[in-house]
Amino acid sequence: MATVEEFVGRARDAVEAAGRKGADLIGIARMKMEISEQERELSHVMEGLGRLIYDQRRNGTNVEQPLEDGIRRAEELNARIDQLRDRVCAAQNTVRCRSCGGVSPRDAVYCQKCGSRLDSE
Repeated sequence: MATVEEFVGRARDAVEAAGRKGADLIGIARMKMEISEQERELSHVMEGLGRLIYDQRRNGTNVEQPLEDGIRRAEELNARIDQLRDRVCAAQNTVRCRSCGGVSPRDAVYCQKCGSRLDSE
């Protein structure tokens, strides 16, 4: 029969594990919020790039430098979004397909969304 100390120790371990799980979930939620913010900014950058191209075609203005700046910012945002998505997958014990972006269990060999073979990392 378990002693009171063993019972209290097990209860403490369970509470600590639940606390860690809660902290993990909060961390995942924060990363997902940051992904949404980055995607919103990316949308604005892409819209601005479209306006620049339209203005160039319509007015013949030189927009080369603003286009380069916008493209560079879009690439930075995409890289940050990919980094955050990879961190979310790592926290959830999943992997992202490099072909379609779909999420599958870490031990999957093929993507559940598109069927592509997943990287064995």
